[in-house]
Amino acid sequence: MASVLPDGSWMIFLGMGILSALMLVQRAKMKRRERGVDLGAKENPAGGGQREARDSMEALFVQLQEFSRETVARLDTKVRVLNELLTRAEARIEELKKLTASPQVSAPSPSPSRPANPLHEKIHRLSDEGKSAPEIAASTGLERGEVEMILGLRGKGA
Repeated sequence: MASVLPDGSWMIFLGMGILSALMLVQRAKMKRRERGVDLGAKENPAGGGQREARDSMEALFVQLQEFSRETVARLDTKVRVLNELLTRAEARIEELKKLTASPQVSAPSPSPSRPANPLHEKIHRLSDEGKSAPEIAASTGLERGEVEMILGLRGKGA
């Protein structure tokens, strides 16, 4: 079977085929670019998404550094205050030791045998008469525990 096409026409068809293939490839590239630009506008326009992520990480790092500096400064202030309070407390302890070591006659202490409360006086008197705590509680109208506590305080004060 002889060819129906003239002798040079196969080259025209070959050239047209190559051109159409190149056009298809070019269109595919353009579509990829358009999709890439659309996606890149949201995520990665020529590395912009990575740049934004890097920038936000750097900003976060700066904020973290500032926060840690502020926290350390607050802690340093509190440590200084605590050290000052500790120094004052130690000085007061030394003063108290000196005061307890040397007796002072300036202020007479109240007599432990003479309570200021009349009810306490009555409880002490009844105890001195030999009555027990339950008997004293019955005669004064107080609870037995209260009577025992008042009598115990008298013993510690004497």
